[in-house]
This record gives sequence, structure tokens and C-alpha cells, in this order.
Amino acid sequence: MRQFSPHWSNLVLLAGLAQTRPDFEEPQSSSVMDWSACAVCQKKTSEPLRCPLNAHGADKSAPAVYGSFLEKVTQFRELNALPVPLAFGAATDVDELIRNHAQWHKSCHDQFNTQKLARAKKRGRDSTPAPEDRCRRPRKCFDKTSCIFCTKEDGLLHEFKTLGADDNVRSMARDLLDSDLLTRIEGVGDLIALEAKYHLACLVGLRNRHRSLIRNRENLQDASKPDKKARARAFAELVTYIENEVEEGTLLFKFASLRHLYESRLADFGIRSEVNKVRFKEQILKHFPYSQEQSDGKNVLLVFEKGMQQMLKQAMETDYEGDALILAKSARIVREDIFRSCGFNFSGSFPPDCQKNSVPANLKSMVTMLMKGADLKDQDCTDSQACLTASQIILFNCKKRARRDKHE
Repeated sequence: MRQFSPHWSNLVLLAGLAQTRPDFEEPQSSSVMDWSACAVCQKKTSEPLRCPLNAHGADKSAPAVYGSFLEKVTQFRELNALPVPLAFGAATDVDELIRNHAQWHKSCHDQFNTQKLARAKKRGRDSTPAPEDRCRRPRKCFDKTSCIFCTKEDGLLHEFKTLGADDNVRSMARDLLDSDLLTRIEGVGDLIALEAKYHLACLVGLRNRHRSLIRNRENLQDASKPDKKARARAFAELVTYIENEVEEGTLLFKFASLRHLYESRLADFGIRSEVNKVRFKEQILKHFPYSQEQSDGKNVLLVFEKGMQQMLKQAMETDYEGDALILAKSARIVREDIFRSCGFNFSGSFPPDCQKNSVPANLKSMVTMLMKGADLKDQDCTDSQACLTASQIILFNCKKRARRDKHE
């Protein structure tokens, strides 16, 4: 076998390649890519995967997000400073990512953000002096005269002044994977301190898109958890039961009994779990704002306003002394009217209204209210014979002073 001795120039060339070799090898094609896993780390972990094609307005935003990601990857490769090894090569383009529904972990995608790219560039400048004829890109200045969302200067512009506005805008932009907005605000500092401007309609539009994204996520989670629908149905049936009982006059409920009913209904749906007492009580009180929580020392009760009124009335016993004074005053008024009246003097005949005229008006009113009550609808046009007869008996037996015993 013929042996070749290494030439001195070849050894020098190999040594130079060894010095310029990156820390890890990158594949030249994407044939080994597992597109169902994270496109960055190629792992499946408990962290959820995010795909730009599933975001709100993916038709317009997804190509921009993929393009921004690949552009940063290219710049990292040029600096020979990739944060993590990548399974796809430099020939991968946006169309390939879209065609394979590329997705990634948020923590992996953050390894290629603008801030870390700027740090990598700074490290490269510090370690290797740039040549004098090198053409540098001009740094984009933060424009304070235009809207941070639409980059337009027309219309009424507002400033960020609310605490937490900067964090809220950045958080919504990251959730929506809005690469254009992230490019403008990443690494520029606090929006409030920089006096950033915005159109009110643009901010409302961002919030609406973010709210729609959150709602869609919650709907997907609810669809995957049928227990929530069963719990909602059981609670709705419990609320209906309480409302029906209140209409029938039951105004006091034990929270323990209500919770037992709720747990029994959940067991019918195949859900056997203990219900948290505090959260269950707060949920009931939130649904019935005209009720309140009370305790008798042993049981915690759900009491409605009408029930509280009844309890207070029962607690406050009848004021017998006050009633006695009212009766005495009424009797004094009627007696004074009796003794002031002239009565009936027989003149040999009985006129048609002799019975009515022989009895004082206050006495007839008192007897009528005792017999029929004071309701206007229950009264007759004229005084009844029973009223006149009873009034005449009272009038006949009425005396100014009680008769005293002769032995006294």
C-alpha cells in the first residue's frame, strides 16, 4: 500500500481550519429535521410549542416572523456565535418553514432575539477590531414623533403614562408573535421613559387581537376538559334549586347542605372530588348579591335579605307597653266622643236613622275596624246592623267612673 507523508503546507492549512472551525457542526440539509418537535432544540418537553401559523392574522404575520427568525439566525452564523446548535442548514428558507409548520419553544426562540444578537455583535467588535473600510449599518433611532404600532405621524398621538404599560405591550406583542412590533420595541428601553407615542385605535386593536387569542386558547382548553361543562351544569342546577326555594319562602340555607347537594350531583356525572369550601361559598355569594353569610356559632348559613328581616322581627319582640298606650289613647278618644254626644231622645216615634244618629261617629269607626279591619276595599257603604248593635251596647254600658263598693 502506498503511503503519503503529509506535506508541511497541508499541515498549516489543517491547523488554520481547526482554529476557524465553529464549536459544533451544522447539517447542510433539513433531511434530519423533526418538524413535530421544536425547530431549535429538536426536543419535546413539557413547555408548550408555539407556531406562528396559529397566531391571530397568521396569513400576514407568520411569514414576517419566520423571516425575522431566519435573518437573526443568519447573522448569528456570520458572527460564528450560534447560541445553540441547529438541525436545519443555512439553505432553509421561509417557504420551507411554512410548509412544515415550524414551531418552537418560547425559551428556545428567545435565544435568537434582538438583544442577544446585539450582545453577540458587541462581543465580536470587542474581540476583533473592525477594518477601517468596513461598511456599518446605521442604527435605527427610536422615533418619538410617530405611532409605535402603525409608524404613522398623522392623527392624535398619546403618550404611555400608565404604570405597567411597557410590560403589557411587550407581553401582548410576544404572545401575538408580532415581529414588526417586536423589532421596533425590543432593546429600546422603557416606552414611558422614551416618551413613545401611539394612536388610541392602534392600542385598542392590539388589545382586541390579544383578547381574541386568549379567548381561543381558553376555548381549546375548555374543549379538552369536559369536567368543566359538567361542573357548570351542576352549579346552574344548584342555583335554580336555591331560587325556587326562595320563591317558596325558604330564606335560610346551610352551606354544608348546599355543598353536599353539589357534590352529589357531580358524582352523578362521574366526578368524585371534594369541593373547596371557601371557593364554593364565594361562588354562591357572588351569584346572589342580595344574600349574605351568617353563622349561628356552629353552622355557616346563607341568608337572604327577606330572611334577615324576618329574623330581626322575631328577635325584636312585640312592644306590649307601646301597644297598651296606643289602646289607652284610642279608648280615651272614643270615650270623650261618647260623653260629648247628645244621644237619642225618644219623642214617641223612631225616625229611619235613629240607630245611626244615636251612636257617636268615633265609636262606629272603632267597632267597624275591629270587625272588618281598616282596609278600604273591605268596607261597606253604610254601617252594618251588627256594628250599630255593638255600638249601642257599648254606649249603654259606658260610664265615666267605675261604681265603687259601698263597704269601701
